[in-house]
Amino acid sequence: MVYGLKMPTTFRFPPFNAATNPCCSMAPITSRSVLKKALTPIRSNLIPLWPVLKNPTQPSTGFWESEWLKHGTCSDYPYYPLDYFKSALTLRQGLTNPVMELTPGNIYMV
Repeated sequence: MVYGLKMPTTFRFPPFNAATNPCCSMAPITSRSVLKKALTPIRSNLIPLWPVLKNPTQPSTGFWESEWLKHGTCSDYPYYPLDYFKSALTLRQGLTNPVMELTPGNIYMV
């Protein structure tokens, strides 16, 4: 799930919504240094396309880290933060004005 978009009513539960996951033996990536390094290739795109609204021209690794920990680790990419953020950027780049083009209750696939 990309933050801010409603899941379909027939969604499958996120792989890491419980303390243990019988399907995987590895925990999601939560290391700040690993995340920071993973985002290096797309940092220049994150700043304008996924800004911190309080200071939209500055990078905010802390903000993206909190988005990753809250949403990315329960996504289809728990071991691949770069893929999670690339998917979010792909979705965002497809919207001219993301606030005006999202309709509550609609399902958006990446």
